[in-house]
Amino acid sequence: MGKPGFPKPYQAQAWRSSQSLALLRSSIEALNARYIVTLDTLLRDRDQSELADRLTKHWKAAQESVPTGNGMKPILTNQTGYRQLMTLSNNLEYLKIALADEAAPALGMVVGFNSTDGD
Repeated sequence: MGKPGFPKPYQAQAWRSSQSLALLRSSIEALNARYIVTLDTLLRDRDQSELADRLTKHWKAAQESVPTGNGMKPILTNQTGYRQLMTLSNNLEYLKIALADEAAPALGMVVGFNSTDGD
């Protein structure tokens, strides 16, 4: 994404086809659907409805914060577009932290050092 005034749109996934935002939107929708049928159900079964409701709300916020359009390059040409991407990034970061620090312990899962390295 780069910094305001110094965009780096060529670091985005699928920048050549101008589909970065479209793919990001699809990925968030798929992750949300997966969350609903798995973790949301488990949290509610373990009397963690408040947490499940909060996570559902933040999944919706993440989906709604994806800027319109398909490519990222046009959005990085102005400060408003950069702010939109920062909002999206913050929403996704919140979900990452909440899932690891709140949902996982509520379900008895331990997120260890090697749990997130892709091996």
